[in-house]
Amino acid sequence: MAEDPFDPRDTGDEPDYPPAYPEAFSNAYRGMLLGLLLGDVRDPTQRVLQSGPAVQQTCLTVDALIRYEAWLGNDSGARDPMPEVSSAVLRWAAMQGLVKRPDLLSGWVSRVTVLNAPRGQDRPSEQALPGLTVGRQWAANEDTSSVPLLRCLPLAGTAIVAGPAEVSQWCALSAALTHGNADALISTSFLGVMVGAHLTSVFREGAQELDPATATSWLMREHPGCELIDRVISVLADSEPWSAQRLAELSPDPSAGSVLIGALYLHRHFRGQSPSALRPRTRSAGDPYAVAALTGALLGLERGVDVLDVDELTRHELTWPMDTLARDYCSLMWVIPSEFGSPDSYEQIRERYPTQ
Repeated sequence: MAEDPFDPRDTGDEPDYPPAYPEAFSNAYRGMLLGLLLGDVRDPTQRVLQSGPAVQQTCLTVDALIRYEAWLGNDSGARDPMPEVSSAVLRWAAMQGLVKRPDLLSGWVSRVTVLNAPRGQDRPSEQALPGLTVGRQWAANEDTSSVPLLRCLPLAGTAIVAGPAEVSQWCALSAALTHGNADALISTSFLGVMVGAHLTSVFREGAQELDPATATSWLMREHPGCELIDRVISVLADSEPWSAQRLAELSPDPSAGSVLIGALYLHRHFRGQSPSALRPRTRSAGDPYAVAALTGALLGLERGVDVLDVDELTRHELTWPMDTLARDYCSLMWVIPSEFGSPDSYEQIRERYPTQ
């Protein structure tokens, strides 16, 4: 593969792995996914906190990536996690009772009660199910909603073993499973490249601030003239004090691009705060829940789990499944599983995460 100037990894045959387990990477990856679910809290006054269906799908995307990595083995062919990622949408639908696919109800995740519970409607994903069920992977609609932004976040972790071209493609394809609009695909690709570049740098060098420059340069190269470029550059250059009116102008509707810009704006002005503190500031956005969810993910990505509200984490119904999935993924991406019979052997991992 030709050298990519936007690829933050070292070039050469062997990856430049850190000398010890990359705790900073695990902290960032876990922080991102836990920040996502705290950002997406719908009613913070409840005793048990809940998030919407996009966060459920995000859990199942992590599950799909673990299944892919666990069963990849010594395959020397091109990496392609998309069949498993596609199955994740169908697995969510099967767990919700939207399709009858008992073959997908495998692994420990399928037995998590709160992932089987209805948590709101995701119309684009539900409308895409007939096509996914018969093997047609790409949606033919023009829906622009932001669910793919949240669902693609786990895929960004693959940046430590793949370049930005692959990560951007996988994120776009993940969006295309349920959304056919170009705005949703490009916005999801940009987010995946930005998060992936950050995770790769953290993997190699430790914790640092999130810098969208690499992803912005990538967007300018891959999609010249794209309207999203001007919006990203404008929000990153914004030097005025935060205002609810400005957020409403930048993020006026529930489209993926609008949610992405709103989250970048809030992250730029409040990067030291927690998702719980940020949620009230999203009310003027076109889709305040989605903006809060993505902003929470970016805050957790940059600051790790320490920035998250411990009280809310203990009250959220998805904290344990999401954190377990994130930890298992990070371990599998770093540690070569041990011999048969040990807790982290391939056999044990494959029992927890079986393939179809």
